Amino acid sequence: RVLSLAWHKSGTMIVTGSLDVIRVFDVKSGHSTRRILVDCGGTALHNRECVVWSVCFLSDYTIVSADSAGKVQFWDWRTGTLLKTHPITKCDVLTLAVNDAEDSIVAGTSEGTVVQFQLLTVKSGVSDAQWVRTKTFKHHSHDVRAVVHTKTALISGGLDAQLVIRPLMDLVETKSYEAALRKILFPHVSSSAATV
Repeated sequence: RVLSLAWHKSGTMIVTGSLDVIRVFDVKSGHSTRRILVDCGGTALHNRECVVWSVCFLSDYTIVSADSAGKVQFWDWRTGTLLKTHPITKCDVLTLAVNDAEDSIVAGTSEGTVVQFQLLTVKSGVSDAQWVRTKTFKHHSHDVRAVVHTKTALISGGLDAQLVIRPLMDLVETKSYEAALRKILFPHVSSSAATV
């Protein structure tokens, strides 16, 4: 079962997530070129299947996965090796989104949180940047099933029928309506429709 997929920006490869496995496919040939095994980790979860709910495929060929063991993981596509694991919840991590600059990623969880990761230089004098968990937002009461990362905001939606627009205050230049946290409840009825 393919439960998640993402295109590489080159248009030549697709990454898919399923039960216990991440696969990379060559678009031209249609063949799988890389198979990466994902496990739940920990002895208590050892016999449970690990569901890869969401994947991203970055320009530098890093694969990012979100899974049912509460982890966001970064993988090297070429070698299939795990680069970094971020355990963020004891529940499922359901969805991922990356910004256009590919220096920030957000993850939505089944406990209603949205977690941001940023690509930062953590040691002075070291040129290599690392993915670091930077912010956690709790604006939902149930599963966050969808996230979008714009230039200046994180947008999330889920089972609580709320659409939440969370501005990234470090990127908002002026205090305005766009800089305010907004929650939109669904089903949303406009005033013109209500009077008909």
